[in-house]
Amino acid sequence: MLLYLHEEKSKDVAKKRLQVVLVHDRINLPPRYMDNVKDDMLKAISTYMEVNEHQTQINLTRNQNVLSLVAVIPINRVKRGMEPALPTE
Repeated sequence: MLLYLHEEKSKDVAKKRLQVVLVHDRINLPPRYMDNVKDDMLKAISTYMEVNEHQTQINLTRNQNVLSLVAVIPINRVKRGMEPALPTE
């Protein structure tokens, strides 16, 4: 029974990975594009939080006609005293 559950879970993971590959292929992104997006996001977030870059996942998904950027960025800690600069008018 446990083996069946493990196989089912692996199947679901493989299906999700294939969906991500298909979305990237359909919108015709250069190979380094998502890596650059990830690097830029981590650079901005790292100003305010210590993040786990190795466990960060950034993907594009498509539901119906909506393309979404989905990011999972594990936060190790929030950097205190890092107040964002307010825009001046």
